[in-house]
Amino acid sequence: MATSTSTSGGGGARPWRTALLTLRDESVASPSPPALLALLRRLLLPPSSPSLAASAAALSPHEVGSDVAFLAEKAAAAAPCAGAADALRGVCHLIREVMCKTNTEIDSSGWLAVLTFLHELVKCSVEGACLKGHCDRTSALNTLSDCLQILRLD
Repeated sequence: MATSTSTSGGGGARPWRTALLTLRDESVASPSPPALLALLRRLLLPPSSPSLAASAAALSPHEVGSDVAFLAEKAAAAAPCAGAADALRGVCHLIREVMCKTNTEIDSSGWLAVLTFLHELVKCSVEGACLKGHCDRTSALNTLSDCLQILRLD
């Protein structure tokens, strides 16, 4: 089977494309933050997410960058929800994995979306860690490490 490209629609990019196109389609109606959080969990955070990051490598750098910015925007919109921290950390980890496995081109407005998401994530992680125990502080530090890697990768 030939390697897929961003125009051929081949199977290599299918998991990433399916997840992101579904997220785009289902978020057109501007779902509430809790509905958006549930959507992110359902589409992007199952145990199969490592295949999502790998499948993004079959796409063009510009397409992946646009998708990452969109994903960051939607995750930031879900940040105010109670219990969002784990899902936000999962999205952050996915974005970091995608950026490690691909050449990602993100324009300035896309970086604004990514930075807004990272701000919301850090705020959520640090506040949660301050209110809870050692395990949450370790998780917050791991999240900060992922955020710094994202910023370093581009």
